[in-house]
Amino acid sequence: MQLKAKTGFSWAHRGCDIEQYEKGQLIETEDEDLIRVATEEGWATKVKSPKSAQDESSDPHAPESTEEAPAEVTQPDTPQE
Repeated sequence: MQLKAKTGFSWAHRGCDIEQYEKGQLIETEDEDLIRVATEEGWATKVKSPKSAQDESSDPHAPESTEEAPAEVTQPDTPQE
């Protein structure tokens, strides 16, 4: 899970490893307590991780790319005999 810090804050991982997070910093974590407390207190917001965005693009109904398809090629009119 990725979080984005809305404000600077400190967090004690496992109760002893203190880490300082700065406003705007992306935080990659699986620490459920950090995720819960930081979002409930308004210190951070959840961000879609690149992996989850990639999973969504595997949807068979999703467009394959954001690039435009080339225009249809037409053959010039051929004179009829």
